[in-house]
Amino acid sequence: MVSRASNFWWKYFFSSPFSAIRDTMRQFYAGMNKAAGAINVFNGVLSDSELQELQDWADSVECNFGRESRNWEEGLTVDFEDVKISELYCAEQGTLPPQLEPLYRHIREYTNMPDNVSVGFMVYRWQRMSGIGTHSDGHCPRAFTFHLCKEWKQNWGGEFIFFESESDKSAGRGGVVEPRPNRLVINNSHILHRVAYTSTTAPERVTIQGFEYTKQA
Repeated sequence: MVSRASNFWWKYFFSSPFSAIRDTMRQFYAGMNKAAGAINVFNGVLSDSELQELQDWADSVECNFGRESRNWEEGLTVDFEDVKISELYCAEQGTLPPQLEPLYRHIREYTNMPDNVSVGFMVYRWQRMSGIGTHSDGHCPRAFTFHLCKEWKQNWGGEFIFFESESDKSAGRGGVVEPRPNRLVINNSHILHRVAYTSTTAPERVTIQGFEYTKQA
């Protein structure tokens, strides 16, 4: 049971003059949750309602593009099954849907993104036995993967496998990030990475892929 005294102080903390202290504490803890390394993983990015709205929107989006229409290099496709891809969505073109805005806002916050930089988003539908061969995202400063899967079992595959350099790759030094609902992965352009095969028993895996770019002057 909460005493009257403790209840009083709790209410007082959320009112003036403690509001300035409270806001400072929020800024401090938000500052601890910034993307500082070559690979950064953030869990529980969206609220339950924001995640559900984004999942529902992504389920309704048409993904009419495949690897050939996106001119993927042969080294990326290898013998993987296809990945179905949507059109590009971005705020500067006025095509960013409201369901994507919370994720976009968090990405800007996590990366301290300057005003002249933005992100283009696409929905990816990963089919069974799909994946991507080893590559880097040299066409952009940073890339983003947000997992929308409502459930993902460990033996379904689809892991994000990365290496800091070619020498690390040759020496077998790297890392693995498993798909998890509401998980955001941020990688810098020089990071070598690939996406492992998804199992023949896995359901369709849906992600939001984002790529950072500089706005046109």
